[in-house]
Amino acid sequence: EKVKAGTAGELEELAAEISLENVRQQLESTKQQLDTAIESLSLATGTANIVEFDLVSEFDKGVTEDSLDVYIVAALQRRKEIEFAKTNIEIAGDQLEQLKITGSPWLDIDKASNDLELLQITLKLLEESIKTEIRQRYQQLESLSSQLGLLNLGLGQAKKNLDNAEKQFQAGLITRDVLSSREVDFEEAELELQKNKGSGYVAYLNLQVSAGERLDLGGKNED
Repeated sequence: EKVKAGTAGELEELAAEISLENVRQQLESTKQQLDTAIESLSLATGTANIVEFDLVSEFDKGVTEDSLDVYIVAALQRRKEIEFAKTNIEIAGDQLEQLKITGSPWLDIDKASNDLELLQITLKLLEESIKTEIRQRYQQLESLSSQLGLLNLGLGQAKKNLDNAEKQFQAGLITRDVLSSREVDFEEAELELQKNKGSGYVAYLNLQVSAGERLDLGGKNED
């Protein structure tokens, strides 16, 4: 019976270690995604000298700072694509008026009018596309924020379980295998929380860029 119990305990600990290693690999993948996102954001925003940061401490603000509508309005006001599209519409409108004033052929006026209408339609489609992008990234961040709260609770519970297990082990009430299992549970909970914060920080930065925000990611300006 003792042999069976020992074998079962070893198998349980092995399964926990495998699960923990999977979480470690996922965390490493998240860190790599974060590095890639930071590089892309640096190029997109022109922000240089981005400093390193700790996944655990950097993204504790796992909540969106503004409402969805605020982000959408900001995006439509700040995005360069919108600015370029509006400029093209303004130019096309001026060209159409000039053709009318100078008495240009009807075919030229009709073509210019169609070109203007096409640019206006393109702007509407672009605006809808940006709205959809903002909604998706906003919802992703809110989802990760909700998970963050649950993972914090889970980590707290895992810490309590580990503390109790250590006391029980010292009192000879549980085996070393059981204590090791609780240690693995706690470390896994920590890594899950780190992974969520890393994903949340990426989602937060992506939302800011989608809204046309120039980011200060900790870089120091060089005089």
